[in-house]
Amino acid sequence: MNKRQSQFVIVDAMAIAYKAYFAFINKPLLNSKGDSTSAIYGFMTQLIKIIEDTKPQYLAIASDSKEKTFRHDIYDGYKSSRAVMPEDMVPQIQKIKEIIVALEIPLYILPGYEADDIVGTILKKTESLGIESFAITPDKDYIQLITEKSKIIKPGKTADKIDIIDREKAIEIMGFEPELMIDYLALVGDSSDDIPEFFHNAKLLASCRQKTFQNEYSFPTKVIEYLASDEASFITGVVLDVNGGILMA
Repeated sequence: MNKRQSQFVIVDAMAIAYKAYFAFINKPLLNSKGDSTSAIYGFMTQLIKIIEDTKPQYLAIASDSKEKTFRHDIYDGYKSSRAVMPEDMVPQIQKIKEIIVALEIPLYILPGYEADDIVGTILKKTESLGIESFAITPDKDYIQLITEKSKIIKPGKTADKIDIIDREKAIEIMGFEPELMIDYLALVGDSSDDIPEFFHNAKLLASCRQKTFQNEYSFPTKVIEYLASDEASFITGVVLDVNGGILMA
């Protein structure tokens, strides 16, 4: 990656730490006391790489809180099948937070909200101020935040690799514009969060998952037409907003 000047960088701490932990799952890194340090090492290596490559004028880190979020109140099944955090990762997360504080990097945690919510809110603000911003995360949900001013930096398969995803790259990957990511996930569901798919229609669902939906169905116009047809069969109810977007009910 070429060295480049950016103005603001914010890191999803938990997402990076989890990725680092499981990258060494078959051969965990241990300190002299036998304690696992995989998540700490991977997180700090990635953070240093990001700082060296982006040279941000402003840097912040967001993390999930331990409390349940407002999404659990809306949908009981939200993340219901997720395994609890591995026991040896718990002290590593605490140590990562201590290191962040020691480095005097702003750390944002808000009870009842996830790091995604914090990052999304801040990027909307920086966008309104005309500030070029980068969110550091392996999470595909963040694609919806990509604009001309806001981009995603995705950690690579090794700690010394990172990939920048801008608007053009997102369209290449997904097959549609970033702002349609919300509609896309509402249609195909998200197994990682235990959110079910919207359709029973196998062809339509397959088209969505293969990311050919935009070309085949002129997304989301044809979806709305389909929902109004006699063929429509779906798992949940549907609410269409004034802009024609699709909201799960």
